[in-house]
Amino acid sequence: MRKVMGWLVGALAILIFLIFLSSPIWYVYGTTDTVVATLNGTEVKASGSGQSFKQVYLVFTDQGVFENTDSLMMWKWNSSDFHNQLMGKNGRKLRLSYYGWRVPLLSWYPNIYQVEEE
Repeated sequence: MRKVMGWLVGALAILIFLIFLSSPIWYVYGTTDTVVATLNGTEVKASGSGQSFKQVYLVFTDQGVFENTDSLMMWKWNSSDFHNQLMGKNGRKLRLSYYGWRVPLLSWYPNIYQVEEE
């Protein structure tokens, strides 16, 4: 009986660990969406200093505010170039593919991973 309980506890611990590891995958691929929006502007938000310095590229549209950051899950490594291309497109309609949610309390924004002109 003790062996069975020990085995069940171990299996449950492994299952919880695997769920914890896969949660970023569920977040990214479970919240993907596409929206057509008019670009109103872009901005670079900087915070921290030294080792904790961080830049976030923000994209303002008529459909809300989005973030433009690199994404391991979406294989996107060119956020700076991406942001530069968006800077000259104010007033244009764009199809934005993104993932994530807007959470004001944590300053989270949906992250854009693909843009196409309409």
